[in-house]
Amino acid sequence: ERYLSDVALEPNRSVVASSSHTQLFEHLRSEWHFQAASDASNSTWVSFSVEFRFKSAVYNEVSELFMQEVVKKMVRAFEQRCRDLQAAREK
Repeated sequence: ERYLSDVALEPNRSVVASSSHTQLFEHLRSEWHFQAASDASNSTWVSFSVEFRFKSAVYNEVSELFMQEVVKKMVRAFEQRCRDLQAAREK
C-alpha cells in the first residue's frame, strides 16, 4: 500500500504526519513530540503516538496482534536516525 502523508513540523517541538487518501486506512496519524529534559543534561524527552483505523473490519481485528511490533520497529528506526544524525554532527 502506498499513501501520501501531510507532515507538519514545528522545529524542536513536534512532527505530525497524517494520511487520509489511502485504500487501506480510513485514517492514519502519527505524532512525535519533543521536550528538553528539565535537568542540566543534554537530553530530550520524546513521546510518540500513532492512531489508525483500517477500512477493513478484519484488518482492524488482526492489527491488535502485531501493533506492538510495528511500534517497536518505528521507535528503533527513530533511534537509529538520531544516532546517524549525531554521528554526522560529530564529524
